[in-house]
Amino acid sequence: MFAYLALDNIDSNSFIIIIQVAQPITLICAYFFFKEKFGWLTAIGIGISTSGLLIVFGAPDILAAPLSAGYACLAAISWSLGSLAMKRTGHIKPASFLTYAYLIAMPVALIATFLFEDNHIERLISADTVNIVFVIVYQVVLMGLMTFVWSGLMARNPAQIVTPFLMIQPIFGVIGSYYLLNETLNPNIYWGGLIVMFGIGIINVRRVIKFKDST
Repeated sequence: MFAYLALDNIDSNSFIIIIQVAQPITLICAYFFFKEKFGWLTAIGIGISTSGLLIVFGAPDILAAPLSAGYACLAAISWSLGSLAMKRTGHIKPASFLTYAYLIAMPVALIATFLFEDNHIERLISADTVNIVFVIVYQVVLMGLMTFVWSGLMARNPAQIVTPFLMIQPIFGVIGSYYLLNETLNPNIYWGGLIVMFGIGIINVRRVIKFKDST
């Protein structure tokens, strides 16, 4: 829900970079809520990624729509909390987990759409058929498959091994936004994004090394 609200007013490039801070947010949440500790090198990575995010917040589209940037941050926090929940629900089969998640999410989404949007029937009638099919395929097929696979990976594998693959996301996201949406990277997103990814890279390298040492 927060992702849709954010993408209403900011570029997908900006959203892709902001959402990457989900990884350091997950570590911070795990520290406060589950007493999971991390070392000084990981703390440096979190600090670097946070400083990069401050640069990203200077992008023109974000300055013009700060509320949407806030929604993007809430989307990152939601993803972080969801990942922590997936890690601690390994006893639930992925299909059952997906069913429970959507049963809870559906009424929340319906309430939110009536609070934040209007003219629902008119918009649905006037919408292009191709767009409707795309939304259905994305939300039902792709999102369902993603949740199914990700919950299974998080439940059955150490987070240190799974989460580094999220660093591939911004590469495909930026390429896709360029070719499909004709979006270009402004200096704030480019340099801020590099700093964010550098900080996250430090976090992931440290977590992989720590996992190897423990095994």
